[in-house]
Amino acid sequence: LLDDGPEREYLQARVKTDGLENHVFFLGYRDDIINLMAAADLLVHPSLTEASNGAVKEMGLAQRSVIACRGVGDFSQYLNESNSFLVEMETPEAEITNVLKMVYQNKSILYEKGYYLQQTVKVQFSINRKVVEHVISKL
Repeated sequence: LLDDGPEREYLQARVKTDGLENHVFFLGYRDDIINLMAAADLLVHPSLTEASNGAVKEMGLAQRSVIACRGVGDFSQYLNESNSFLVEMETPEAEITNVLKMVYQNKSILYEKGYYLQQTVKVQFSINRKVVEHVISKL
């Protein structure tokens, strides 16, 4: 887990209670984020208010999987069931827990979704004629 948010103490206690000290690491603030994203298996992004998120796209470029809330920001324009794990805004905690349990049992699904997210991000956000024409049309 990265950064030092207000829930850090609670999360550290929970990790200890659940006996996960050898599986969950609290790294604090880091500025080598791209290296950490490439080394990660999964980004859990439970935001309910993002307009657009670079971290999710960057995880895609690194061919990594993401969990995000359905219907938040621009996620519906490029995240779907084949390239990400989508959870409902009303019950993200329970659904995130279920996804984590599932991928712990079957890590190959992480790589499959990461691959498809990378392809989606490359097509939709690379500099190509479609993107250039879209940007120009907004001017």
